[in-house]
Amino acid sequence: KLPDGGDIPTLKEVFDLNHEQVPCVVELKVYKSNHHRLVKKVKEFFKENVKDKSNFILISFDPRAILLFKFFGILTELLICINASWVYALRFVANSIDVEYGLLENKRYQKYSNKHLVNSWTIEDKDVLEKVKEHSDLITFQHIDTAFVQDELSFIK
Repeated sequence: KLPDGGDIPTLKEVFDLNHEQVPCVVELKVYKSNHHRLVKKVKEFFKENVKDKSNFILISFDPRAILLFKFFGILTELLICINASWVYALRFVANSIDVEYGLLENKRYQKYSNKHLVNSWTIEDKDVLEKVKEHSDLITFQHIDTAFVQDELSFIK
């Protein structure tokens, strides 16, 4: 349920509202080892509904959920958090990585960011934004002033 008591929309409902006009990030959440069924359903959805796969990024903490999509022509990002940074060893299963911002203090991730796309999450204040923007191509924000973000990132074309 949503905070207002409404139902969480299905991927199809969101897709029908969007009409591929705005790029979408879709997080695939594996539950009780359902990655095979999840991949099958998402792949069917894309085949039946999506004309331009470049409007989507699939992300997941579970490499099994995104592995095949890399070869299906959909951009994928492997989510990596501080408590499971060992997942970095599996970065090859995705097109890029999506890291908890604290990991960008590590030289390994900084080096990776020199040659590969990196998204950092979830930035909630100005000081953290300042620290991560050098090694981030994409940044996921939450609870931060929109005008400040636009001004700070105005150099991006």
